[in-house]
Amino acid sequence: KKKIRRINQEREEIRNITLRSQLVKEQQRVVEALIKENPSFKILGYFNTVLAQHKLMSNLARRPETRPPTELDTGHTEVTLDASLTGLNMKTVVELLDTLEQNNRITTKEIEIIRPGYARTVNLNLTIATLEPSSQASETME
Repeated sequence: KKKIRRINQEREEIRNITLRSQLVKEQQRVVEALIKENPSFKILGYFNTVLAQHKLMSNLARRPETRPPTELDTGHTEVTLDASLTGLNMKTVVELLDTLEQNNRITTKEIEIIRPGYARTVNLNLTIATLEPSSQASETME
C-alpha cells in the first residue's frame, strides 16, 4: 500500500511539473509575440507619452530614468524605469496606473504612494519594466 501511495504521489508531482512547464512555454510564446509586435518599443518614450496624455509632465519630481538593462536567462533584456510624481490626487493615480496596466508590454514592479503630512495630494514613486530582445540592450539608453 505504501508503495502504491508513493507511486501515485510521484505521478501527481510529474503531472504538476508538466502542467507548469506547459504554462511557462505558453507565457514565453505570449512574450515573444508581444516583442515581435513592436520590436522598437522604448519604455521611456512610452512613459513620457502617457504622462503627456494625462497632463502630468509638470508633476514630475525628477526626470524618469531607466536603469542599466538586466540580461535574463530567457534571451531577453529587462529594462526598468523609475519615476517620481508629486501633487497627485488618488483619481489621477488610479487613471495613470490603469493606463499603464492596459499595455501588455509593461509590468508594474513597484508602487509607493506617500501622503506628506495632512496634504490632500499624494506623491507617487513608480517602477515599471518591459522586456526587449537581448540584441537591443545597447539601444535602450537612447
